[in-house]
Amino acid sequence: MDYMILNPDPFRMGFLGGEITVENRTPYKWTVCNEGEVWPLPSQYVTVAEVEKNLAELMLRYGITETEDSEDSLPNRMKGLQNELMVEYCKKHSLSSSCVFSLDAAVGYDTLPLSDRLSVLEAVLEVVLEKSDDDYTDQLDRDFLLCVLEQLIDTHPSLAGKLLQNILCTDVQLSMQSKEILCQILFNNLWTPGDIADFIRNISGKDGKQVFSILHLGQTYKLEYCTVLTALKTPDPIRMLQYHVASERHKDANTILGELRDENIPENVLTILEDVLLYLEKELPKHASAELSETDVEDLKMMVKSLNFSNPDRDVLKRVLVKMSVAVRMCSTVTIQNDKKKTVIEGYLPRLAQLATLVVFLLPASETHTGRLLEMGTGEGKSCVLAMLAAVHAIRGVKVDLVTSSPVLACRDLEEWKELYDMFGITSSVVPPPLNDSPPEKQDDLIQDAYKNQVVYSTVGSFAADILRQEFEKKTTRGERRFEMVLVDEVDYMTLDNGVQITFLSHESSCLQHLEQVLASIWAMTSACRPIEIEETGEIMWTTRVQTFHMAAMLAMIGSDTSDKFSPLEFCYQDLNWVFTQRKIFKC
Repeated sequence: MDYMILNPDPFRMGFLGGEITVENRTPYKWTVCNEGEVWPLPSQYVTVAEVEKNLAELMLRYGITETEDSEDSLPNRMKGLQNELMVEYCKKHSLSSSCVFSLDAAVGYDTLPLSDRLSVLEAVLEVVLEKSDDDYTDQLDRDFLLCVLEQLIDTHPSLAGKLLQNILCTDVQLSMQSKEILCQILFNNLWTPGDIADFIRNISGKDGKQVFSILHLGQTYKLEYCTVLTALKTPDPIRMLQYHVASERHKDANTILGELRDENIPENVLTILEDVLLYLEKELPKHASAELSETDVEDLKMMVKSLNFSNPDRDVLKRVLVKMSVAVRMCSTVTIQNDKKKTVIEGYLPRLAQLATLVVFLLPASETHTGRLLEMGTGEGKSCVLAMLAAVHAIRGVKVDLVTSSPVLACRDLEEWKELYDMFGITSSVVPPPLNDSPPEKQDDLIQDAYKNQVVYSTVGSFAADILRQEFEKKTTRGERRFEMVLVDEVDYMTLDNGVQITFLSHESSCLQHLEQVLASIWAMTSACRPIEIEETGEIMWTTRVQTFHMAAMLAMIGSDTSDKFSPLEFCYQDLNWVFTQRKIFKC
């Protein structure tokens, strides 16, 4: 039951250094309450007697006895037993005695209440007394801490988490990047602390770069630990995981439709998708080695232009998607020429998940035709979807601005999909143009030429800077290019990771020099301001010009009353007489 204290009196309750002891209970942080108020204590609040009873039961279970004449307090008895057990264990297994201090530091032993200290002692007893010598394979001090961690997971998860964090910080086998990934996996509850402890044991002796690659794959594709553990037992765990990921990413039509229903995709879009995806699932394998002729490309362009996405002809849409998939396979085929030997690496057909994403982007979600935000998993082919989407809109005469997260990715994606754009006669470029030998004065011309193309790859910073130049510097950076369509890759990077990005113009704006005289006058007037306090009212007057300053000074000295018999110059007479007297003294 919960303990409650009525009418608390700090002196009767054994007030001691901000803590209280009530009826032989363990100290607890106290809060002063007004008379008559009730002070509830948390349910985990246990008495010293209860802890001592649990300790006696624990010692009886393991057949441990202690001397009857011991006068040590309960905390000291518990700590003494724990230290003695750990020291004997370390001697027996050739471990350093620093394990004792490492465990205390990891769990913050000195700050733990008695109940938590008892949990730590119980975990140590289970490791020391229940683990047989035949099962002992630990070679490092860290391994003992991992054993204690595994015992604490079920009884005290918070202590297990603290212990795991300390192990990760002090481990010398893991690289800093691997430790960061493990912390993120733990934070996101992808693996349990026990899974991570087991992983640390199983990577003993493995190459650090290989361990990082395994963790990177596990975090990226949210792999369960059992999958990673199975891969660790193979000669090439990385290839095993890559094969697993590749096989898992191929979802069938019903799986994709189920996921889209869970995301509340409009029913009119789902109806079209269901018909199209079930057709593509059967039809696409038949075109694994198909080719598109020039006539096929022209027919495809005509079909794309004729489509009404508000109410598309499903048969035409199906044919468009099949031929677009064949075009992707042709453009992703790579030929390697090595001396006289030529190697051809066949391209790939887009997966159903990619084609489903393309259709969802093309079909309007509502009559307002607002934008669309979709999430695709890492490795599901976002760049391929964006390239197909940009190609479809460019064929229909739309100018497409494609935003990437970095200039390197912009150049890479354009280089990867330029052949697809060229196949349909679509002009494409990247802004700013790649490094060349052109003089700086020619760079503006190159940027203007780049914006004349139908599809332009760049970063949000470059797009923003070019817009500012055209708006404020009156340059023709973008020419007559309007804002017709923007496709954003890695939208979380633009809105979250780099959401506070600010673009500054480093050039002088045109006609700004005409403001120099106005700004100079404002600065001169502001710099000449002086505060004058009026003696009668205490009011502060800020004056700028000399005449105003004199008037304010006069008001401060003689007040605002006027008289015909008094001249404002009379207040200077005393100073003039003093000056003349000084001169006479100096001459003498």
